[in-house]
Amino acid sequence: MVDPKKLMERLPKLATDKPFRYLGRRVVQAMAEAATTNLVLGQRTAPGRYLVVRLVETTAERESWEQQYSESRAAVLKEMQRESETRDIKLRSAPELDLIVLTEADAAQGEAERLLSTMMEPDEARSTAARLREERELVLPRRVRTLVLESDPEGAQAYVDSRPVGVTPCRVEDIAEGPHTLTFSQRGYLLYEESYVVERGRPGQKLVHRVTLSPEPDMGVLEVQTFPPRARVTIGGETRETPARWRLPAGPVEIRLDMDDFESQTVQVNLPPTPEERPHRVQFRLRYTGPGRNEVVGRLIVYKPGTFRPRQEPAPAANRISSFFRDAEGADASEWALPDASAAGPAGPPVVLGEKPLRRGVFLIGREDPRSDLVPDIKLFDPENSVSRGCHAWLYVYADRSTGAAYDTVLIGNNSPAGIRVDGSLVMESRRLSDESEVEVGNFLLRVVKDSRDAHVEFGAD
Repeated sequence: MVDPKKLMERLPKLATDKPFRYLGRRVVQAMAEAATTNLVLGQRTAPGRYLVVRLVETTAERESWEQQYSESRAAVLKEMQRESETRDIKLRSAPELDLIVLTEADAAQGEAERLLSTMMEPDEARSTAARLREERELVLPRRVRTLVLESDPEGAQAYVDSRPVGVTPCRVEDIAEGPHTLTFSQRGYLLYEESYVVERGRPGQKLVHRVTLSPEPDMGVLEVQTFPPRARVTIGGETRETPARWRLPAGPVEIRLDMDDFESQTVQVNLPPTPEERPHRVQFRLRYTGPGRNEVVGRLIVYKPGTFRPRQEPAPAANRISSFFRDAEGADASEWALPDASAAGPAGPPVVLGEKPLRRGVFLIGREDPRSDLVPDIKLFDPENSVSRGCHAWLYVYADRSTGAAYDTVLIGNNSPAGIRVDGSLVMESRRLSDESEVEVGNFLLRVVKDSRDAHVEFGAD
């Protein structure tokens, strides 16, 4: 009869018998157990680095394990990558795997505890070494440094090297050694930024960094508009192109304005506390200093309201087409005749209120506004106050560099919610004018006439 005790000794010990050929499965299982769910991002993540610590009886068994591992490591890493994708687990780093094989003699001399103490706290290293003696093999996530970011007050958005890592308090896993830039942003507090260096130390080390945020002072929103637009505006070392907007601490602000062919300006404004929806707006007229600044290139004529009939818009194409078919059918033409446009004209001759020579630069059109330092160059007044205060519209005359300085471009811009009309068409932003254009600003009609140059030819020397 077989002794039951001896029979049990000959049977495989299922709890501790972990053959090498199933090592990949055990690593994948450890990966799945280490996975956590990020509720904000809605995905599962897991460490990508793992350490297998194996306890064997003899040196020959250790050498066998090390030989098999060197031959199979690449296959195990591929299995880790494949299984993480199949299980919809995002690895926090590229798959890595290390193997350490210890003999019973090594463990008796405390080698397991000494090894583990380089990767974890002493108490945890002792308990993990005890588990190793019991289970014979451990698959451990290979922890690197973890940085815990805290702020006072809590709830700041944290960034490491411009990468968002969460809202404080938050953890940054697998942070690399060396310098990093930490940034904290929270509404109502000043942006906090500093350099932080992760020193060399043992893997698994937990680093805690806490910052104190300073309350934001009263802030204002400054909106800068220039005539002409697209000027370079510099505030606090930052340059933008107009129209531009800044959010700045309330108080004195220095503004520098630059544009090619225009005089540079540096002005001081006092920015009051203002919300985003009601910015503090400042407007500047730039003075032209480019070539030919005193040369007369055209005329601006202003007519008295009601004495000059503006250019009529062309009849809609549908009317011309329908009248063609009516005539073809032999209908009475008088039945379909449009009203005589001349009947709507003024009773008397047009009255010119003023005429101004045009030079290159910017001319502001509107009425004086006591709340603004911006004074219009062309002030229009009528009993109905049809022209808004301040800059209602602006006229920009400049040399077109693309075609040569001998040809000038005239641009009309709108600065009123009511818009302006150019040659009978409504304009809400800007429009390039022809050699002779009619512009309606409120009840006034203005004619802009460019000086025309006769065609000529010049021959160079032979």
